[in-house]
Amino acid sequence: MHQSTDTAEIVNLANPAILDNFQDIAIVLDKQKCIVMLNESGSKMFADHNTQPLGKVIDQALRELALNTKVKMSGTVNQKEIRIGDGPDADFYSMRILPIPTNDEEKIGHMMILRNITLTKKADATIEAERRRSDSLSKLSHDIRTPLSGILGLAEMLELGTFGPLNEKQLKATRQILERSDHLTKLLNELRHIVKSDSDQGNLPNRSVPGMVSLESG
Repeated sequence: MHQSTDTAEIVNLANPAILDNFQDIAIVLDKQKCIVMLNESGSKMFADHNTQPLGKVIDQALRELALNTKVKMSGTVNQKEIRIGDGPDADFYSMRILPIPTNDEEKIGHMMILRNITLTKKADATIEAERRRSDSLSKLSHDIRTPLSGILGLAEMLELGTFGPLNEKQLKATRQILERSDHLTKLLNELRHIVKSDSDQGNLPNRSVPGMVSLESG
């Protein structure tokens, strides 16, 4: 556990022995929102980006982190999401900021908990992409089916001689239209079945703006 000086009370309340066993990143802040302690996961995250955050206000530490990465945040004050990096190699963290009270309930500092949710975010993105693909295919199927129904109706009327008798070549061409339209209808039905299957399987489990974290005053 890495900690700054003159923070014995906060360190004791934060229980460093427990925090060091967290896989989540734990950042302990004093009343002035300065970083006074990091667990091993937190130290590794900053060290990986050549940043030393101890003793610095959290906003400053994140600004320095942003020099080597692209840090973006979204969410409410108590529940935020952080993206570190950009593109396919970006890491996503959920962030919670919790008060650290003393025994008499006086707020002595805050603890920031960052949990890596990269795999969940990527899974959500995949599901969303599949949903959009299914929606596009469904719309395409509808857009093709509507004029196809009209073509089939006219071809049937031609075959029945509604507009007058057809010669042999005209009748043959009309029947080819009917056969190929019927084949296209079957393909559309298969596409609709695929879209429906994807939609059923998809029932599985804000704006992102640059900025620095805001803490509740206290």
